[in-house]
Amino acid sequence: MEKMYFLAKKICFLFLLALFCSAPLSADVEKKVVLQAFWWDYWHNDYPNSYANYLTELAPRLKELDINAVWVPPFFKNPHSGSVGYSPFDHYDLGDKYQKGSNTTRFGTKDEVLRMIAVMHANGIEVIEDAVLNHVDGAGSEKDGNGGEDPGARDNKWKNFRYVSYDTPATDGSESDYWSRSGRWAKNWPNFHPNQAHDCNTGDWCSDWWGPDICYYEGAYGQSSNAVGYNPTQSANYMRNQARDWLIWFTKQTAVDGYRWDAVKHFPEWAQQDFVYNVKYSLPSWCAGGEAMFNVGEFIDGKSRIDQYCNDVKYANGGSEFLMGAYDVPLRGTIKNIVSGGGYANLSDIPGSQLTMRYENYATQKVHRSLNYVNSHDTFRPEFDEDGKYIGWDGGNETGGHIDPFDKRLGMAYAIAMALDGNISVYMEDLFNLSNGKRWTHDPKNEEELPVRDAVKNLIWCHQNLDFKYGDYKVRWQDGDLLIVERAGNAIIAITDNGASDREEWIDTDFRNVELKDYSGGVSGNRTAYADGRFCAKVTNTGTGLGYSVWAPANKETNYTPYRSAITVQEWEMANDLGDSHCESLGQGGALPENSTAQRLVGKIYAEKDKELSIVMHPADEDNDITLAIYDLDGNALSKANGTQDVTLTYTPTQAGWIAIKIWNNSTNNIAQKAWVKATYEAPAVVTETMSDIADTRASIWTGNKGTTDWTDCANWEQGMVPTSSSIVVIPDNGMVRPIINTNVTISELIIEKGKGSAENPDIMVNATLNVTGLSKSIEGNSFICGEGAVYMNDKEGNFDLCATEVSEINETSFSIFPNPATSQITITSDYLTQTELIIYDMSGRIVSKNIFDETIANIDISTLSDGVYYVRLNGKIEKFIKR
Repeated sequence: MEKMYFLAKKICFLFLLALFCSAPLSADVEKKVVLQAFWWDYWHNDYPNSYANYLTELAPRLKELDINAVWVPPFFKNPHSGSVGYSPFDHYDLGDKYQKGSNTTRFGTKDEVLRMIAVMHANGIEVIEDAVLNHVDGAGSEKDGNGGEDPGARDNKWKNFRYVSYDTPATDGSESDYWSRSGRWAKNWPNFHPNQAHDCNTGDWCSDWWGPDICYYEGAYGQSSNAVGYNPTQSANYMRNQARDWLIWFTKQTAVDGYRWDAVKHFPEWAQQDFVYNVKYSLPSWCAGGEAMFNVGEFIDGKSRIDQYCNDVKYANGGSEFLMGAYDVPLRGTIKNIVSGGGYANLSDIPGSQLTMRYENYATQKVHRSLNYVNSHDTFRPEFDEDGKYIGWDGGNETGGHIDPFDKRLGMAYAIAMALDGNISVYMEDLFNLSNGKRWTHDPKNEEELPVRDAVKNLIWCHQNLDFKYGDYKVRWQDGDLLIVERAGNAIIAITDNGASDREEWIDTDFRNVELKDYSGGVSGNRTAYADGRFCAKVTNTGTGLGYSVWAPANKETNYTPYRSAITVQEWEMANDLGDSHCESLGQGGALPENSTAQRLVGKIYAEKDKELSIVMHPADEDNDITLAIYDLDGNALSKANGTQDVTLTYTPTQAGWIAIKIWNNSTNNIAQKAWVKATYEAPAVVTETMSDIADTRASIWTGNKGTTDWTDCANWEQGMVPTSSSIVVIPDNGMVRPIINTNVTISELIIEKGKGSAENPDIMVNATLNVTGLSKSIEGNSFICGEGAVYMNDKEGNFDLCATEVSEINETSFSIFPNPATSQITITSDYLTQTELIIYDMSGRIVSKNIFDETIANIDISTLSDGVYYVRLNGKIEKFIKR
């Protein structure tokens, strides 16, 4: 482990700190208002197992509220989607692998998660991931837990952890299937407590309260005693090295900006120091967190123990940097007592209850490390009625007890938390009123359906626009009923819990000859800070008084601007022990195959229109010519580039939406190799219809990745999309294996990117019937469709050599729309077609209606559509109509 500072640097730092610690702040300040953007058992009926989409649509509102960052729940695969993320099964499954009965997580698919992160960035908002590295859960396959039990394990026997991968997708869920799975970071019983290196199963570090408890000791490694199949040998520090490697991979892949570290009390501080140091300093410059990176640990205990833990992490492994803060649990306890005290608590307890380890001073910036909070998913466990309104509290599962957001003192609690040093965590249910009868059905974009609590909104505005943390923290008054804190020269925050009378006191300040205004709105009129700095601060808690006031220069206006870049950079590692090739997975991942030109689907990004994006592919070996390409979801190639070393592709989208990234070898004379693909792009700041704007391919794209010619085998089609009668079928130009049709097939359109066949070796072999009801297009070269069957085509574009036994062209089918424009109903008139799908699209290409057309006339209800232009697709033909 590399030391963070040499001794000389440490001495120099301490000297400079002693020299300047009493001076006003002159360097930059790194502080954050972090929204905990979920509640315990988070769920929304309109975003089932897709909470990432909910947050994507909420993002513009969070920007308007001046939120710096969102803390999101863990989004790696848990044993089932009923889990909210804190029971990790496979850390490398971000909602893309098909295991445990699903490809998604409760939070969403990998595509949805990456879009959410990019949209947050487009709004200037950072994303903080919840890293759970204390335990795992759910050993065994999705079928009765087959293969998960190891009779040789000590204590809990369920410690065989195997994961699907691109090389080894799930098959039948049997024991042998599970044991054959070769996904990265397999685990065996010696990796958990108790084991031969740390024979312990009690206490903070060893208890398996939430599942098999990870052991980070050097000697905690070894094989399974019974797994037959994938059971590789391990070496010293296996779990520590694997956890570090995962964090590096995860940070690159997702572009998260910081971490909330779960349950840090329950594994060693030297492991935690290792993890935090590496995400801050060991990554490439484009994703390294650096000094200011947000890192906070969940350590539930008293002040002295939490301070000691932060100090232990600081000096672990020979380090000397205050890398990571903690939740200010003792401060929160004091805040809770004040709220519960009903006006009889002692406010003078507040300053002394804070953690000592609150911030780190660097040469050019002051970085706040601790995290102040009022509520969290651990303190706040309401019981609901059928509409999601509070009817009681599950106090037995609350850590530290809740503060009711309907309590008048909520604003006072947040005023305390924001006035003091430290970052601030705003709980979802404190900012938004979810107990309004629409918890599970509200539109996150609608301010009436998801209303904001005014006091919390006001205090966030004050914190951000009055620059609380840019002023030194000074306690100007404290007694049992009144606390006055100045953020030197920026704001004065006065807090009282006295409900019987107003409080006002003369205090010394750093203001000189300045008119000050109460930005809480609780006290009317301006007051003067005189030339000697004296100021009479007033706060009221009587009647409708808020219990807090915020005094600052009267001419302040909204000036907060997000400082997170709108650009997102995400990197995919293409390796056979990552991703998944199962038909029900996202079909992403896999190394470039040996002696093959078969494509690999890298992943998908959601890019803004008119914003140039850049994608770089770096191969492990630089001797083979490789193509990097991007496509839309209809299988249309947007741009391609190729080369033998780093390949760079730039492209400017003409519309916002999904872009699929693919790579393949250009020659069959190649080795199998990994590759890394990095996308740099900007997402739209506003995305409003996430649940219909999905990332799944809209075309059936032949890959031949199964290595067979079987048209009906889902493993030969991208994302397992075997063609149906409404499908657009794309035959890419890179495939080695061409399809053979042995059963009658009807498709909507056919696109062959590059005809490379012949009569003896055609691009498609037809031994039954191929009926293309719409356009057949050969983009480049002559496309051969041959065989012993029949080929029926409607329109053709490009060069086709049709050498099947029977070839004919279907008569073109036209249709009309009446009336046009229309208000509530349109009538479609056409030639008689048997069971033909009629699809209506909006201007963005989103499907808004599907119907089966099986008569010569069909009446279609369009009353629910918004006004605008729409397109009707029938039998490959498209007509436009206008809804008014």
